[in-house]
Amino acid sequence: MVPIYLGKREDRFDPAKLSALLMKVKNSTNPNSYHVLKKDYEPLFRLGNPIITILVDLAVSKPGIVPVESFASNVFAFTVRGAGDATYNCFTGERMNQILSMNLSHTTSNASIVL
Repeated sequence: MVPIYLGKREDRFDPAKLSALLMKVKNSTNPNSYHVLKKDYEPLFRLGNPIITILVDLAVSKPGIVPVESFASNVFAFTVRGAGDATYNCFTGERMNQILSMNLSHTTSNASIVL
């Protein structure tokens, strides 16, 4: 979870202006579906602020970004599939493609980042 504050920096902190980016990364070869449990984040969802949830399926061979149906109008859910430049097309060039493929294909037991 990455907390996001929607208020102005100079104003007094207001918990009602909280939002979040919720992410889960898996190295599964089969596409998964990501369903955030409403009860786990109920106080945050109740605020009505926009929330983004993302499941990253690194080892799925068919790349793509798939919107997932959400239980609330303020929760936007996506599944990101694949680990190459076909999925992450903001990276260009052969060297960037190699780095991206190498880093995104590591399993958790072998999780070092290479630059």
